[in-house]
Amino acid sequence: MFQTLMITFREGLEAFLIIAISLIYLTQTSRRELIPAVYSGVGLALLLSALLG
Repeated sequence: MFQTLMITFREGLEAFLIIAISLIYLTQTSRRELIPAVYSGVGLALLLSALLG
């Protein structure tokens, strides 16, 4: 049980870091018009994960 919890935590942290880095990169390169696409992708991924899980 603990191992599953740690794997889930690690994968969630990794996903958070990837999203944060993407948002920071888009902000620093003045491509703010793409930020809603990142949020849409995150929302769609969460929805599909909940439906398929």
